Amino acid sequence: MTDSNRGQTVLAPVLGEAHAAGKNIVWCGTLQLVWNRLRPQGGGKPEDLGVELDEVVALAQALNCSKLTEDDVDPVACTMATIDGAAGAQQVEALAPSDAFRSVMEGLSANQLALFAKLHKGVEFPTALSTEDTGNYLQFAGKQVRCFGIWDNSQRKAKSDCVVVHHFASQADFIVELLTKQGDDRLFVARTSPGETLQDTFDMVMNRMRDAWRDGPPPAKAMTDSDMLIIPKIAFELTRGFSEVVNRTVNNGPFAGRVIDGLEQMVDFKLNERGAVLRSEALAVMSWGGSLERATPRHMICNGPFAVLMMRTTARRPYFVTWIDNAAVLESVDGAVSSP
Repeated sequence: MTDSNRGQTVLAPVLGEAHAAGKNIVWCGTLQLVWNRLRPQGGGKPEDLGVELDEVVALAQALNCSKLTEDDVDPVACTMATIDGAAGAQQVEALAPSDAFRSVMEGLSANQLALFAKLHKGVEFPTALSTEDTGNYLQFAGKQVRCFGIWDNSQRKAKSDCVVVHHFASQADFIVELLTKQGDDRLFVARTSPGETLQDTFDMVMNRMRDAWRDGPPPAKAMTDSDMLIIPKIAFELTRGFSEVVNRTVNNGPFAGRVIDGLEQMVDFKLNERGAVLRSEALAVMSWGGSLERATPRHMICNGPFAVLMMRTTARRPYFVTWIDNAAVLESVDGAVSSP
């Protein structure tokens, strides 16, 4: 696992990450949920209760501006915890973190504590969609990748019932929703041009769906017998450490006086013909002293740039967004997943 801040894929701390040609962007709300636990508690909007550090840090300012809260994620799928380094071994076992974060949490010293967030969400399609036959692959960014969707007559009606077409202007401009057995979560795939930032792209996709209804009768939302939908399979695991806030002292809130020893996030995501599985964790480690020495962390036809969004049915904000602009995180024909 490599640091996702290098190469073709960026694990972004906020939705304000700027797009660039050929760059994949992955964002998940677990980092924000951990940061929110550092905020001063009390009345007021979350974005008005910012974390103050002993030095102005752009990352902290960006996280302070986010409106995401724990209400935007499934409470059953999300776990939040504070681990005391003096007596946290049994607690760590119960939380079942990933191996990379487990080693950090189990190694906390007596004067350290950790804030932990875990989001593990799986959504399953009522009927498995079609998957590629031997030799029938999708070309994406000059590479053959595995794909799924609807393009044959096998269980056509059942598969078509899994898809809602919210917007269609052309083969390079459409938005579909993949319906799942989990009715409280929504999964969209949008083939579109990006906005300036990932937040802009999300807003544009949401507005385009609303406009389809406001401007008149919505277009046909059901898949027809002649329609085709092809989506690349996605599979990646990314980890990033946010060194910008390491060694910075928290000046306000419930952890005032603590020094941030580390802030990290992991995102593991898969999308294929059966559904999607998202597993993400974030961890903030703090102490009363300076930073401790730590080991380096282990780090419709969608044949062009596209986005995948996950959000709760009742939420205004997403808990997962990814922008795919190259094939680094797609399942290649040889079965291997490229290093991001």
